[in-house]
Amino acid sequence: VSLDARVREGSGALRAWGDVRQGQLVGVALDMGLYSVDVTLRENLQPLMLRSVSGRLAVRQDFDTRAVEITTTKLEFETHDGVRWPGGNLWLSHTPPVGRGAERGAIKADRLDLAMLAQIANRLPLGEKLHDALAKHAPQGLLERVDGEWEGPLEAPRRYQVRGRVSGLSVTAEPAAQADHAGRPGLSGATVDFDANQAGGSATFAMAGGTLSFPGVFEEPLVPIDELFVRAQWKVDGQRIQVQVPNVRFANADAQGEARLFWRTSVPGTSSSHA
Repeated sequence: VSLDARVREGSGALRAWGDVRQGQLVGVALDMGLYSVDVTLRENLQPLMLRSVSGRLAVRQDFDTRAVEITTTKLEFETHDGVRWPGGNLWLSHTPPVGRGAERGAIKADRLDLAMLAQIANRLPLGEKLHDALAKHAPQGLLERVDGEWEGPLEAPRRYQVRGRVSGLSVTAEPAAQADHAGRPGLSGATVDFDANQAGGSATFAMAGGTLSFPGVFEEPLVPIDELFVRAQWKVDGQRIQVQVPNVRFANADAQGEARLFWRTSVPGTSSSHA
């Protein structure tokens, strides 16, 4: 995570505080009430053009460890396309690898709008893999809270811990590449609570009045869901993954029932399952 913010245009009110230590500026806080803002957050990113932006942004840097902390408080903004960020709070810390020290990061956030994040991803310093995933899956929903930390590169961390909750989650399906193959499933109207680390984790998945989509599996890929509840646990041991789903309840106009699932799989490899 690195920033090289450059503001080319903006009008309104701006109040700033600086923290100077031993002659170096180590932190700055901005209270903003700005209009017609044109800013680039890093040289290789597209400019972020905002109709308005308000709230507080604070940045702090440790010149010994090169660690950077970014904090937003009640940050709200609207793009020129009319897309509005809902006013969430964010704390992000990143320490690059220095000498034998490993890269580390941590994040705490609430009320992050996934649809808007997907739309403005190419203008934010999120990393190429996350940019691609947001563009491919076009997620919608509200990340109500997330609390995570990691060690190693964000794309492939050696250790991590993340927990949170997403409501109103929707992910687009991907059509099958060939007629005799299934595509990537999609969903809408889900609430997911999750707690995961490099050794495993758990999650609950609930849906009421939502849909599941299975392109290439059913003649009519969109399946309306009246009720769906899934509780899952998984363990990771090297290339082997063991998944248990001790509780599945589902109901729609055509069927209802309960199930338990268990399977092991290798990555890459084959899998076996039992229901």
